Amino acid sequence: NPEKGTYALDVKAKNSLYNIGGKKCFTVDNKYEDYKKAAQLKRLDYLAMIFVYDGRMYFYKETDCAGTTTFSNQYGSGSVYYFVFDEKRVIY
Repeated sequence: NPEKGTYALDVKAKNSLYNIGGKKCFTVDNKYEDYKKAAQLKRLDYLAMIFVYDGRMYFYKETDCAGTTTFSNQYGSGSVYYFVFDEKRVIY
């Protein structure tokens, strides 16, 4: 759940999860780096990500990013950042 402090917030609506390394994950494109940099420049405590999926909201912090992977699908190709789906992160 959100902690006290100041943070930038990015909300992503997701229709599906991606299987990465045998785990279901949310993904974010390379604009994620820009959001992290903006949070740093503004001297905020962290960047928060909320993923809206299947009628629920899941809260993650930038430190929860599990890594990057490369995709090539109907939506495009390139490197993406991923966050492992975790039911315990539901906030609404």
